[in-house]
Amino acid sequence: MHSFIEDNGNKRVGKHHEIYLSDIRRAAPEKMEDNYPTTNVMNNRTDINDFNKIPNVGPATIRYLNIIGIKKPFELIGQNPYSMYGELCKITGKQFDPCLADVFISAVKFMEGAPPQKWWHYTEERKKRLTTPCSQIGRVARL
Repeated sequence: MHSFIEDNGNKRVGKHHEIYLSDIRRAAPEKMEDNYPTTNVMNNRTDINDFNKIPNVGPATIRYLNIIGIKKPFELIGQNPYSMYGELCKITGKQFDPCLADVFISAVKFMEGAPPQKWWHYTEERKKRLTTPCSQIGRVARL
């Protein structure tokens, strides 16, 4: 391996590890096991039936989602969280804390398969995209 690296005009830096692969068809079944950590990330989470299973979503957020017509968690998939926030402001005639948009972002992304994050993880994203006051929001382009 060392000569291959040097013969190809490269230089070794630090330690390296060689990996030896064998023909999986010839491996004994008892030796065929995963030795690496896995995650339970799904493409989307259509199996979640309770809003309380979504990180950052509590009773108030559930009420807001119901106001804008979202009655089941799977209905968050494919939604535009900025438009959801604007729609809530429009329907209620109230100015909501922009952090609610962060909660909507985290809920939509989680339902679409993203790993769970605290709502403030999305604050910078929201600040870059949502510069208009709630009362002036119409339809905002999809993420």
